[in-house]
Amino acid sequence: MREAEELQSAKSIITQAWERLMEERGGLPMLGRILATIQLSPEPLTQKQISDKTNYSLAAVSQALKNLLQFNAIRRHKKPGERTTYYSSQSSFSQMTIAGLLKWVETNKQLQESIKQAQKIMQHFNPRNNEEIREKQYLTKLLTDMENTLNLLLQIFQKTIDELIRHIT
Repeated sequence: MREAEELQSAKSIITQAWERLMEERGGLPMLGRILATIQLSPEPLTQKQISDKTNYSLAAVSQALKNLLQFNAIRRHKKPGERTTYYSSQSSFSQMTIAGLLKWVETNKQLQESIKQAQKIMQHFNPRNNEEIREKQYLTKLLTDMENTLNLLLQIFQKTIDELIRHIT
């Protein structure tokens, strides 16, 4: 294989891995392809350049970029003296991973608050019949299981985030 073919082969493997990862996480493979395209570029890219490299429409790329920005997977900036917007990946894979984990932690802390609210309601709920008794027991058990699982996951994720931060500093 020539060097250019080997380079393209390596890029293709990385792109496919990102597509699979996005799909396994419930996202669109397109997000993985666009993220990989940005990551694999040594220079920031414009929306048009991303569209050209991925063969996705400008509208599809625009929506994907909004999603990737929301998850802190990429950043948007302008070059001095230019009006064009450029996109680049976070400075390192570790930082992008930390940003993703922090977003996950934030979302799950909100879920924890919802669980606490539901638990308070269940504590004050007075069942009037056997069906409501069973339902209260079931929901109480479910909420407790959710709370315990989230607490454990949040501890694990926080340790992982702390270890990643130590690793990159």
